[in-house]
Amino acid sequence: MIKVMQRVIIFVLIPVFSFWFLNQESKAFVYRRANPSCSKCAETIKYDTSYSKDEMGYYRQYGIKFCTTHKNAISSAAVFYKRGYTDYNCLAYALKKNFVNSWDWPQEWGNKASLTDVKAYLSKNGYTYFFEPSNYLRASGDIIYIYGTDSSNVLHFARHTTLGGNALSGVAIISKWGAGSLYTNTNYSPFTSAYGSLLGVCSTSYVHSTK
Repeated sequence: MIKVMQRVIIFVLIPVFSFWFLNQESKAFVYRRANPSCSKCAETIKYDTSYSKDEMGYYRQYGIKFCTTHKNAISSAAVFYKRGYTDYNCLAYALKKNFVNSWDWPQEWGNKASLTDVKAYLSKNGYTYFFEPSNYLRASGDIIYIYGTDSSNVLHFARHTTLGGNALSGVAIISKWGAGSLYTNTNYSPFTSAYGSLLGVCSTSYVHSTK
């Protein structure tokens, strides 16, 4: 018999919109599930039956597709890209991880991360941080954009390209919204206070401006 520990985790996207997760820890396939409180968002709940069921009898769940109200509360300019799955988040996607149960948020960060914590963590993953307003778009290689309300409260991460390294026409960033779907934006700082403003850029290589 597999011993399973259960714990409930709450993840808040914006004050009026929450997801409850049941996270199973065991040696078998485990999936992180989302049950949005918004009835319109809940209508998009869908499971991928190509995966085996977990111990609770659930298939891997596709990312929630937000209703217009909740999408706009994060970014009115955002465009739906694809569903993804509920068991990986923005940081995981930024780091090119979208496999089963790859949600990434170091435990020591608690409910929020500082920019110092984030810079150290991304450095361990091969990224260099820099933020020079005149030249940050000159980053190359894998590029990660960091968002938050200030340097003590990092809330979101985005990529410049798909996981396959392909740039999308007219798209500045692609990001995974918590247990929601993936969305694109045509500018680099498109979010409301739900995710905050652009705090910096990390990349695997970049060119300093000569200006």
